Amino acid sequence: MLKNKLQAAIVNSWSEPNGSDHFHLEVALSGGLDSVVLLHVLASLKDTMNWHISAVHVNHQLQLISGEWVSFCERLCERLQINLRIENVKVEQVAKLGIEAAARMARYQAFAKTSADVVVLAHHSDDQVETALLAFLRGGGLRALAAMPAWRPLNAAVQLWRPFLNLSKSDLEQYALEENLAYVNDPSNADESYTRNWLRKTVLPQLNLYDAYTNKKILAGIYQRQQELSVLNEIQEQDWKYIFSEKVFSINKMLSLSIPRQEQQLLLFATHYQLSTWSKAKLNHFLAELAHSPTTRHQISLGCNQVRADRGRLYAWGEQQQGQFKQLFDFFENSFINEQDKLQLALAFLKQFDNTNHCSSLRKYGVALLPLSKVRSITDEITLNKLMKVLKAKKIPLFVIEEWPCWIFSEGSHQVWAAKIQDGEMLRQFPIWNEYLSFLDLYLIQPN
Repeated sequence: MLKNKLQAAIVNSWSEPNGSDHFHLEVALSGGLDSVVLLHVLASLKDTMNWHISAVHVNHQLQLISGEWVSFCERLCERLQINLRIENVKVEQVAKLGIEAAARMARYQAFAKTSADVVVLAHHSDDQVETALLAFLRGGGLRALAAMPAWRPLNAAVQLWRPFLNLSKSDLEQYALEENLAYVNDPSNADESYTRNWLRKTVLPQLNLYDAYTNKKILAGIYQRQQELSVLNEIQEQDWKYIFSEKVFSINKMLSLSIPRQEQQLLLFATHYQLSTWSKAKLNHFLAELAHSPTTRHQISLGCNQVRADRGRLYAWGEQQQGQFKQLFDFFENSFINEQDKLQLALAFLKQFDNTNHCSSLRKYGVALLPLSKVRSITDEITLNKLMKVLKAKKIPLFVIEEWPCWIFSEGSHQVWAAKIQDGEMLRQFPIWNEYLSFLDLYLIQPN
């Protein structure tokens, strides 16, 4: 009976992603055979495994009948008493991405909105074979040739799980037949202008006619690549810890490694900071620049983000990093600080500098937190020069100086202090601000 086989495959593949004894699993439900079978089997196990099961349907709106698929998924989940999240996405084809890749990107962005612990996908061993062949045809490296892992992080809070990778498409088809399951058919799966469909419908059947063990041999090769990849990941992680031993990316330490290991570290750097993928040409060019002059300032664009080299250190500088500064200023202004808090902060600074000259001003106006770029317009040149001297002494990277948070009396004063540098007394009295300002440590050569 296929039900027992599929249940066993899921239980054997299960690996608890955290320490909880109750897990929320969200099934990616397209309405096709594979995902319908997955949802049905997981639903049969939810009480035994103490799982909370929900589903998500991503409507790409690429087919005229996509609305019918939404309705089908709604009826199925209602019958199984499972909550369904529907995500309508707009697939925009971007440069160098085909429509399939663009749809996949939109789909995974929708998955990332989940409140579940795990998003479960219905990929099976036939999909695995196709993925490896696609990677080979595209000139992929070890990571691509290792195809799909059973588990991987979707983001910091959510795992992706593929419990069917040891099952074939025919296993799922037989289960659907035994359980009399209805499902939808995507007509685009018959279009052999898509390379994956061509492999599935033309190439692999011919290979299996030549050698009936083709799929098994390819799967054995994938397993071997995954083992090799786990070794590479261990070495990569050890190198990363070495390079980051002082909590910053040391260019000199990276350059002490072999060139292939340098390349792996830059690839990991992009992944760690959620940047676009390096092209081989950009990777080689940037490494050559760093090797020629490791302490000089360099920069290179990866999509809409940048990688910056400054004083022998490597930094990511893009929407995420700039957003940290913006969120800090917005938080100070709108979310946390009331007038009494501002006064208390100001008095903490007075205590630090034993300064009573501005006591009346402080009681009236309190203290503000502003980026250096705004401080420039409201303070005098002497004060500004002193502040710049402090920032340069700490070797703040030039690309971030204008964003550096500064404490300043709200009005009528020229008292200014650099955050995380000249605010020790305030941070002792308000330790919570150490947490809010902690991201600045990355940019301090000599952090306080």
